[in-house]
Amino acid sequence: MRKIFRIQFDQEALQVLTKRDGWAAILYYLYNMIFLFMFGVIMFRTQLISDFANLFTNPFFARITLDLLTMIIQFLPIFIYLLIRKQSLRTVGLKFNGTAFGKSLIIGILCSLPFILPQLVNFFLGHITFQHSIPELIYMFLYFLITIAFVEEIGFRGFIQTRIFSLIRNKYVGILFVGFLFAIMHIPFQMFQAKMGLLDFVMYDYPHLLTTWVLHMFFVYLYTRNNDLVAPVIAHTLINFVPSVIY
Repeated sequence: MRKIFRIQFDQEALQVLTKRDGWAAILYYLYNMIFLFMFGVIMFRTQLISDFANLFTNPFFARITLDLLTMIIQFLPIFIYLLIRKQSLRTVGLKFNGTAFGKSLIIGILCSLPFILPQLVNFFLGHITFQHSIPELIYMFLYFLITIAFVEEIGFRGFIQTRIFSLIRNKYVGILFVGFLFAIMHIPFQMFQAKMGLLDFVMYDYPHLLTTWVLHMFFVYLYTRNNDLVAPVIAHTLINFVPSVIY
């Protein structure tokens, strides 16, 4: 029972990390916040996104291209840093083990059920429905899988959380701290989307921000089951995807 609830990071992978990596994690977080702030300004305060979409004859390709660009901008610095520091992908939870992958996949699916099961039950009972075509469902699933879940999991659970322990030695304090960072990371873009000022948005959205803080701890727990990204990425994807298509 103790093993089930234990949060234990891959010590062999983390022993190569130093305080330099901890400060790199903080700098990456600031970079990410600036990007999300600027992206919010561009999307909701300018016509640049519309002008970009007009370059494509198919709106679907425009959305995919924009998603890929934002994804690359967000996670490319991590891979550049790993290359410069000669650190393995294992230090950010990217492992290539078929057995572990299958186990983590099952864990991710099962652990997402408490969040999505009520909606799935109501859907099968006919109380709620969805009106999306198959191509739209595929696009939305891939969007939440790659652009949202993978980017956020590799950034926060794989990169920032593991490296913050070189600055904050207490494991639980480090998790709570990064959870706070993860929660407020959602403010810049969503603030512009809601067309609110900072204080008004925080007062309006604080239940969601607190929930996001808790979700970080949940995703950290999933990450440490096999110290890889598969379980948290799958759970993160399903928790976002199901409510977006079934309502």
